[in-house]
Amino acid sequence: MSETKENFQIINNTILPDFRFAKHDNKEFHVFSEDITNPSKCQGDWLAINTDKKISILTDNKTMQRLKNKKIHWNINDEGVLFSAKIYLK
Repeated sequence: MSETKENFQIINNTILPDFRFAKHDNKEFHVFSEDITNPSKCQGDWLAINTDKKISILTDNKTMQRLKNKKIHWNINDEGVLFSAKIYLK
């Protein structure tokens, strides 16, 4: 679910804590979705996002469509877990 602010929206990561990280070819990814809790329930492929913060993120197609072509600030807590994304509106 998301929360609307003046010029941005916050999307909370709904992936359950046990599934928030994945590895592929020795590369670690954060797993992020706005409404999937268990990655095995995803319909279709997970899509990769590479960020300027040098973190890699996997997301489902529905969430990707929402994030596409937007300026995004990824919110990561002190434990290094991606918990939300701030999407800046035009």
